[in-house]
Amino acid sequence: MNELRESVPSEGGDRTYKVVYTIVERGGGKKPVWVRLGAAFENRDKSLTVKLDATPNNGMLHIRDYHPDERWGRRDDAAPFRVGGAG
Repeated sequence: MNELRESVPSEGGDRTYKVVYTIVERGGGKKPVWVRLGAAFENRDKSLTVKLDATPNNGMLHIRDYHPDERWGRRDDAAPFRVGGAG
């Protein structure tokens, strides 16, 4: 997946940059995993333009303001999310 740069090019001015996630519930008492799916940009009229690199299986999008120090929802104690594999 292509990672977006911290400095996002703007079209005629700075737009607010947000990050789009889906939250995957794992069951069995395990903590949910946040999976980054793309980015969203706030338009002049406060609507959002959303650009996804993937679509969620659960149909849920979670959009948050971008913070450069953010670790994309992953905690130090969280195992990496693996698609199609055990672990």
